[in-house]
Amino acid sequence: MRLRTKTNFCFGVYLVLGILLVLKYAWGWAVPLLLFVILFLIVLIRIIIRKANLNLYGVLGISFLLLLVALVRPFSDLKLETGQGFYEVQFDTDQDDRMMLKTILFSSAQEKVMIRDSIRLWHIKVKDSLGLILSPMDQYYAAMIYHHGKSLADLERALELATAAFDQGISRADFLKRASYDRIQIRKGKKQKFGTQF
Repeated sequence: MRLRTKTNFCFGVYLVLGILLVLKYAWGWAVPLLLFVILFLIVLIRIIIRKANLNLYGVLGISFLLLLVALVRPFSDLKLETGQGFYEVQFDTDQDDRMMLKTILFSSAQEKVMIRDSIRLWHIKVKDSLGLILSPMDQYYAAMIYHHGKSLADLERALELATAAFDQGISRADFLKRASYDRIQIRKGKKQKFGTQF
């Protein structure tokens, strides 16, 4: 009996992964990622309901409310004032913009993020032209903003800054260095080397 349950579970996992991969090739990563999150939440809610003996409608109501809050949550302020922690603040808002549910789901939110990217990038370029991106961590933060730029020159500068940060001990800059390199290759019509771009 236990072996049959394990077999059914493995079959279910492979089936879900197969469906997600098919959807990935049809629509990119956004749709399968969203479906995976929804499926995960459904399984999690079922486990919580069974273990805690909760009311199904109450749990679904709270889940719907949380989803609604996630969709209507506004973008954070850009906070473009210069000073201590400027680059980290730009990095944090950049990452926060990309993690919002509405950015994943709606093209209008994606367009707003692109506008916010260009504003952040302009401010970083001003700092960069004055030679003010000095510390390895600031180089990493600035590299991420350049990485989301639109031009080849922006991507090349992202690679330079990420490489400099990595060479000075910022280990998480390694992935950004690889991603920038792959994005440059794709922009030049070549194959990516590290497989970071989907």
